[in-house]
Amino acid sequence: MSDWVRRWEFEIRWRPGLPGDRLSARRVDTVAELRQLVTWACGSPDITKHSHHPVRELVGALSRPRSPRGC
Repeated sequence: MSDWVRRWEFEIRWRPGLPGDRLSARRVDTVAELRQLVTWACGSPDITKHSHHPVRELVGALSRPRSPRGC
């Protein structure tokens, strides 16, 4: 059985000059996790921009698993 689940995608833009990618994204499952990320991002001097938006994902099995070939 499959269900639609609401999650949030959180994008972070890091300041120039730091090693690694300037843009990173993370998905969280709960509002509490999202709140923690927003609070952390607002307090970090290395983050120049952050944003979030809700996403819906289909989770669970869509069909019965197939048996391996040759059985």
